[in-house]
Amino acid sequence: MTKKQVIIVIINKFDVIVFQHCKRIAINVLQTWTLSYIYIIF
Repeated sequence: MTKKQVIIVIINKFDVIVFQHCKRIAINVLQTWTLSYIYIIF
């Protein structure tokens, strides 16, 4: 593998980790927001 290919592989792995982390945060925020919203309504 050339240096360029190695860098691309590292970036791709990093992107997957960041994406999964962001997705988890987004789900947590959505759940919290939904619960707060339901609590305000009732």
